[in-house]
Amino acid sequence: MSQRVAFYDWYQQVGAGERPSGGYLRKADAEILVSRLAAEPISKSVIRAFPPDSVFAPLKPKPPERAYVPKRLPAVELPGVLFVPPSTSSERDRRLLRWHWAESRKREQVFRRLGELIRLGLTA
Repeated sequence: MSQRVAFYDWYQQVGAGERPSGGYLRKADAEILVSRLAAEPISKSVIRAFPPDSVFAPLKPKPPERAYVPKRLPAVELPGVLFVPPSTSSERDRRLLRWHWAESRKREQVFRRLGELIRLGLTA
């Protein structure tokens, strides 16, 4: 008894000398495809996929009724990053955050301009 099953695509003719485009599957995997109506059994060692417009729609696993979402996520520590939740931050903290964003933009522009100068060969 063969442990491998030839898997032909839906447009291929079985026995026409073509090699199976799907390759060879384990017998257990082939049985799963046949049981889910994704393929039709031709013989014990050959199956063929159903066409995409087949009346047998591929069965999809049912999504869970409700996904688990924790009420509070654990804190994550990142080096050099301080996170202040918006509800507890003060106006001073928000101003400080805006200042840091502005400074980082300025530095980014300076480094971009420096890179252009280096590419042009205008720096020593």
